[in-house]
Amino acid sequence: MAVHITDDCINCSACETECPEHAIMPKLNNPASAGGDAKRPKFLNNLYMAKYYQSFDHYYVIPSKCSECSNVYSEPRCNAVCPVSCCITGTEKEMKESISTKVKIEIVSLNKICLN
Repeated sequence: MAVHITDDCINCSACETECPEHAIMPKLNNPASAGGDAKRPKFLNNLYMAKYYQSFDHYYVIPSKCSECSNVYSEPRCNAVCPVSCCITGTEKEMKESISTKVKIEIVSLNKICLN
């Protein structure tokens, strides 16, 4: 299991500095630097993000590094210090389903735009 940072993130960096595992990474400002292409439709870049759990909009957690602070603390440190409570715990499957739903919404939105 790992912590997931929701879209409510305000990019304050409190979680990143508090993480003992260094599993929290800052947002990706340049899609090309993440293997994405700024000229490509947004949903294709989202497919890349879904594969690697990265975000162009806010901080993200590397699931393989996150221990949910279970070896030291009673709750994840990121969750304790987050001012907007956007650090949530959940299984990898739940995270993939959440990201997959967002990607499907992007595809439907793009199809509607293209058909109009």
